[in-house]
Amino acid sequence: MAISRPVISIVVDDESIREAAKGLMKSLGYNAVAFPSAEDFLDSRQLPQTACLIADINMPGMSGLDLHRRLSGSGEAHSDHPDHRIPRRPGSRPRAA
Repeated sequence: MAISRPVISIVVDDESIREAAKGLMKSLGYNAVAFPSAEDFLDSRQLPQTACLIADINMPGMSGLDLHRRLSGSGEAHSDHPDHRIPRRPGSRPRAA
């Protein structure tokens, strides 16, 4: 029986950061998938396979915080699955909540 590796879903709009995070997770032995937006992640139906969600908190459209709130409020989030939010980058402007 094959042992499946945990899936880490990465949701970051900045392509270089998204690809670097995906490469890092893969180098550590995880199965990583990356999405350029929260909407793309939700449309992918990847959530049931996601063991950990890493999301940028400062993205256009739905932010990482908005994604967390949506998943928590809808009952779609799994309480035993961690989610991590990447804070804004130095020099970037904070988004209004």
